[in-house]
Amino acid sequence: MIDLGPYAFKEMTYGAALERCIPVWQRRYSLSVSLRIDPGELPSQTEGDLFRITQEAVMNAVKHGCAGQVSITLSCDDGGIELSIVDDGHGFGDVDPLEITEPGHIGLASMRERAELLHGSLRIESSEKGTAVVVRAPRPAATAD
Repeated sequence: MIDLGPYAFKEMTYGAALERCIPVWQRRYSLSVSLRIDPGELPSQTEGDLFRITQEAVMNAVKHGCAGQVSITLSCDDGGIELSIVDDGHGFGDVDPLEITEPGHIGLASMRERAELLHGSLRIESSEKGTAVVVRAPRPAATAD
């Protein structure tokens, strides 16, 4: 379920996809996950991109940050979309995560590219107390896709 393909978003929403993944993350990684989604209809492609960003941020929190808690918030209003994934891991230290370009770190580049596909921006703030991944993008018109 964690590897839901893009086709899945023709059938389910961002929230539904996460609801299927959260129990797996909790069981597999002993991760406590809180989820808050403001209702709003988004095109399936947008929901798929947001899910992939979330999935990568959560996996980074677990694998690299040794996080025990993750909070995921998606809000949609006329001003746009904001996705926030905040963890309590140990962060990136003194390294700017968006400057990491070594092989094996394609996940960060992937998150940035997906944010750009949404005509938005990706911000990552990190300290020894955790990491916050924030995506802001204009809200696309809902389409029948």
